[in-house]
Amino acid sequence: DAERRETDESQTVNALVVDPSGLILPFNDTVLSPRRRTTFSPRLDYQLSTNNTLVVRYGFTDNGSQNDNISEYTLPSAAVETGFREHVLSFADTQVLGTRGIAETRLQLIRRRSTSSGSSDGPVINVVDAFTDGSSVGNRKRGEDRFELQQNFSLAYGSHNVKTGVRVRGVRLIDYSTSNFVGTYVFSGDAERDPVSGEPLFPTVLVSSIEQYRRLIGGDRVYAPSQ
Repeated sequence: DAERRETDESQTVNALVVDPSGLILPFNDTVLSPRRRTTFSPRLDYQLSTNNTLVVRYGFTDNGSQNDNISEYTLPSAAVETGFREHVLSFADTQVLGTRGIAETRLQLIRRRSTSSGSSDGPVINVVDAFTDGSSVGNRKRGEDRFELQQNFSLAYGSHNVKTGVRVRGVRLIDYSTSNFVGTYVFSGDAERDPVSGEPLFPTVLVSSIEQYRRLIGGDRVYAPSQ
């Protein structure tokens, strides 16, 4: 059995940004978000002898996507690329022992690897209702290796059936992440502040989130990120 899927969707961005000259301008873009998935799983059944049968199975899955995480206010610089790959190999040997017994030996090996990475190494700038620049995902790699061994016996005596066996499992995990290593800065709006003391003026005049951000990067140090 084999399958291949290719899905191409697009994400639309309608944001407000601050250009290098300090102007607040609309930013509109459409970004393609391709997804790819491949699977195949062959199986072999082989009669080793009259009383012995071997079954071998293998499963492979590869799943990946690009330009995830983009939305109405999230810029292409915050895109995330993800990947997942899995191998599953299993063996099953069944032996008929005389007229009353059956012995089953099973072995399964699994290897999984998943990754995710952001397209930007800088901090995340989240200006509420305006734009989000940068991804907090960083680089993440997760690995999982598993094995399982089973030995089962079945014995039949008249109308009775007895089944016993043993199972051994093992797992190794690998997890590496630089998520949010360079920080996230949130701008959710502020108030007009005294240019010397930095204290809010009275009566209060609200400053939008993008204006708060624009003033800070323009050198007005009485303003700071909300978080």
